[in-house]
Amino acid sequence: MYYSDNIAVDRSRLTDYDFIRTRLFLRLINPRINRTSYMNSPYTSFLDLKIVYHIMIKETVDKVASVRVDNHLFDQYGVSLETLHADALKGSVKMFPSRILPVSSMLNHADEEKGWKEDPAIICITNTDGMYGATSIVYPDTLKTIAEKVNANLYIIPSSVDECIAVTDSDNIIPGKIKDLLNDVNRTLLRSDQRLSDHLYYYDRRSDQLMSMT
Repeated sequence: MYYSDNIAVDRSRLTDYDFIRTRLFLRLINPRINRTSYMNSPYTSFLDLKIVYHIMIKETVDKVASVRVDNHLFDQYGVSLETLHADALKGSVKMFPSRILPVSSMLNHADEEKGWKEDPAIICITNTDGMYGATSIVYPDTLKTIAEKVNANLYIIPSSVDECIAVTDSDNIIPGKIKDLLNDVNRTLLRSDQRLSDHLYYYDRRSDQLMSMT
């Protein structure tokens, strides 16, 4: 038996890929902070981060019970890492849809559509659950959709595992100041397990590429 948040799980079901395929989802993590927890797990590199894989066991309003896919489980599936990733990505998009909204709408409790029209310069990227919502930047078209809405390239601030912040590129933006702000937040406001990255990212809408600004 496996145990996840005190929920007993039949091991034979967890080794059955046909059973777990539709229960797979992604998590985006900082590999340095999570070095021990995910040491023996399959992963896909994503910039300076890692994408790891979980199996959904149970979801409540404020909690997700899951089992981490470790190398022992993965070896029994008989599938490639690419297949595991594709199925987990599909599951993530379905179970935890992305949510993008202007920060002005959040702060002022204003209508979301009004925020997009009046002040879309800073956008929050998360998911409908608000847990590990930063993983949404891995989803197909999330960043592209934002860039099309604001008609600009984007600076992406990986502010925590739960959310990222997109800032529209303009002549007024100084990347160094954004990076300093990110580092200050990571040092003073977040627990270590909440931190995602100290790197600032940049999304180019023409190439549809996300890159790290070291």
